[in-house]
Amino acid sequence: MTFLLFGALLAACRWGLRPVPVIAIFISAPAILAFNAPRMDLQVFTWVKVLTLAASMLLIVSYPLVRTEAWQRRLAACVTGILALNIVEAVVADAVAGHWLNPAVGTSLIVTLAWPRAFSPSADGRHMLYDIGWPWILGYTAWNLTVVCGLYPEHWTDHLAVLAVPLVVAWLWGRERWLEARALSLALYAVGIVLVIDVFRLPWLPTPPSPAELYPWLSGLAALLAVWNLLPSLLRRRPGKLAA
Repeated sequence: MTFLLFGALLAACRWGLRPVPVIAIFISAPAILAFNAPRMDLQVFTWVKVLTLAASMLLIVSYPLVRTEAWQRRLAACVTGILALNIVEAVVADAVAGHWLNPAVGTSLIVTLAWPRAFSPSADGRHMLYDIGWPWILGYTAWNLTVVCGLYPEHWTDHLAVLAVPLVVAWLWGRERWLEARALSLALYAVGIVLVIDVFRLPWLPTPPSPAELYPWLSGLAALLAVWNLLPSLLRRRPGKLAA
């Protein structure tokens, strides 16, 4: 099932990122959830997560259509803000659970985010490009999988597919496409799982084996990748400190 999910999400990222279907999906899906809200028992966090992900997709597909730089900067700032907000949410949840190393990694990712100046439209006008380095991308991937294994172990195999898709997209079509693919794969998964379980009352995938044994290794890998990501910033500051 993980491979099927991976294939479906990868196909969506490759062929489905068009304004009309994306807008239709991410307006109709929240509307369906809102219509069924009285009979669902969703937490506020779930609503915020789904709505921010839907909003991020609407912003991403709108970005290449906007022709003025001022509005492009505003949309880019909103997308970056949503990304930072989602990292902060996971950092807080991890800290509350007592996982102290991983929140530190998440904090380092926020500090080293590439902000709105790193965004640009693709040459063909179809994609929002985000100039972020591989150290950050790999660090984020290991960190996020560690968060899922620690807080949502029943869904960790799902997230192998959800996190692998943007890595493959970045490898095949350029790391600048990573954020766009990350937003789409997570948004489709989040909306899909809420619709399947809470609206249509269908069973989700069988519970996978516990990732407890993997957690220390993933946490350590995330920390090492965070150091790799932070290293250029630390080296740039070192001469100034020596001069002082």
